[in-house]
Amino acid sequence: MPRLRDLTIEAHGMGVIGAIPNGTRFPDLRSAEFAYGLVSRDEIRGFLCHHGTTLRHFRLLFCSLDDDMPSWFNAVQDILRLRAMGTIRLRTAVLRSGYESIPFTGYGWNRTKTRPEPDEGVYSSLVFTRTSSIIL
Repeated sequence: MPRLRDLTIEAHGMGVIGAIPNGTRFPDLRSAEFAYGLVSRDEIRGFLCHHGTTLRHFRLLFCSLDDDMPSWFNAVQDILRLRAMGTIRLRTAVLRSGYESIPFTGYGWNRTKTRPEPDEGVYSSLVFTRTSSIIL
C-alpha cells in the first residue's frame, strides 16, 4: 500500500473521495483535503472510518453533496458522531462552503473562477479542534 501521509484532491466538478479506487487504504495518512468536487455522505463516512485511526486533519472545501436528499447538516452530524464514538481521532476538521447543488468549476489553484448562482444556499463552516466544535 502507498505510504502517503498527506492527500489533496481538487476535482473541479467531479467526485473527489470517489476518485480513490475502492479498497485503497493509506495506513500512514495524517491529513486529507478534498476540494471543488462532489462528495456523498456515504463516501465521507467510509473514508473517515477507513482512515480513522491515523487521520488527524480533514478538510472539505467548496464541495457539493451528491446525494438524493443533500444535507450538509446531516453530513456534519455524521462526522461529529463518529468522533464522539471514538471511531475517528480527528484533531481538526474544516468544512468551508458546502453546496447542495453544482460545485464551483474552473476554480482553485489555477485562480480562474466560476461561481454558483448568487442565491445558492451555502453551508459553511464546520471547524473543530481536539477540544471544541464550532459550526457557523
